[in-house]
Amino acid sequence: MISPNDITALVITLKLAFVSTSILLIICTPLSWWLVNTQSRVKIFVEALVMLPLVLPPTVLASTSSYYWGLMDG
Repeated sequence: MISPNDITALVITLKLAFVSTSILLIICTPLSWWLVNTQSRVKIFVEALVMLPLVLPPTVLASTSSYYWGLMDG
């Protein structure tokens, strides 16, 4: 069944999820409003930084896989 360690891990996970979601909500809501409403030159760089968490994991996985399978010379 469920041990006390499992319950502790679940509680810690839920607390971490709540805290990280709250922080991201506070930071990203004004940032998204700014990105929609600005005409600044900095917008391009901020959009690139925002997209990094979406682009990086598949890129790292693809390069690691290709290195592992010997498709890269390196």
